[in-house]
Amino acid sequence: MKIVFNGTGISYKAIKNDKQGIVKVTLDGKSANYSLHAATPKYKEEIFSKTGLTAGKHVLSIEWTGQADPVARKTSTEVNVDSISVLK
Repeated sequence: MKIVFNGTGISYKAIKNDKQGIVKVTLDGKSANYSLHAATPKYKEEIFSKTGLTAGKHVLSIEWTGQADPVARKTSTEVNVDSISVLK
């Protein structure tokens, strides 16, 4: 998914559980991978947050990588978005 927003910060929250894999988060062209895997379910977990951005237009993308966390089953590759919050 891709979101274009105007603001000074953004937060991405997701559900973590044993079916989740690796998600790629890109903000304004800078990317990093994050694991959504957890042995027991965790809800509304903050996966990525960035504050102190210059006020104005920014682009956040969240991508499925198809990869599993090294400690998970190879089929644990799902990803999800619980919420996105934009700071003005």
